[in-house]
Amino acid sequence: MMKLPMTLVAAASLAACGGPEPAATVRESSKPTPPVAASPAPPAATSAPKDCPATVRTFLQWYYQNQERLATYVVLSYPQSAAAAFEVPPGHVSKSGRYELNEPGLAQYIGLLDSTGFFSASFLANKKQELARKAGRLTSFRPDDGPPPGFDADLLFYSQELYEPEDLGSLRLKPGAAAGQSAVVVLPIMDRRWEFTVAQQSAGCVITAIAFK
Repeated sequence: MMKLPMTLVAAASLAACGGPEPAATVRESSKPTPPVAASPAPPAATSAPKDCPATVRTFLQWYYQNQERLATYVVLSYPQSAAAAFEVPPGHVSKSGRYELNEPGLAQYIGLLDSTGFFSASFLANKKQELARKAGRLTSFRPDDGPPPGFDADLLFYSQELYEPEDLGSLRLKPGAAAGQSAVVVLPIMDRRWEFTVAQQSAGCVITAIAFK
């Protein structure tokens, strides 16, 4: 796995099959009518969207190439005393001497994720709230106490180590994970794994949650 720099903290299932084919009716004249053709049955509820693993793979390829644009310092301003240690660019140093949420940077971060089309609106809203909440807890955190909690790993993958492109061949749908309109795509890395909850929407498959286990 690739070691991230400290600056990078960073099934649909369809309805169940229809009922049995309607039986042919008989008119009063006793002449049978042709049997009524049953509507084609949709796929079984356990079949996840076929395009979801491909969507996750395309996202992971894009993310691997765009990590710097999604670095921690995009959304968090660092105190001067910690900026050098974490190789933070000058424009991302706080004037207060404390860790602070960079609201324009957060909007930029969420906007970039949104522009890819890989994520659901609920995922983006939750991620924005999560980062703002974590930044709010740092007001009393001293720079010499170490990396800021909640921002000491990749903001999407919750790990300081990232996958390599050759790892993407291991992507698979989690067996039995399809439920309703969602499924889970798994990327195993050694003894850990990332799980991407995905859902089929009108525009295609989107990621609704990411977990590192």
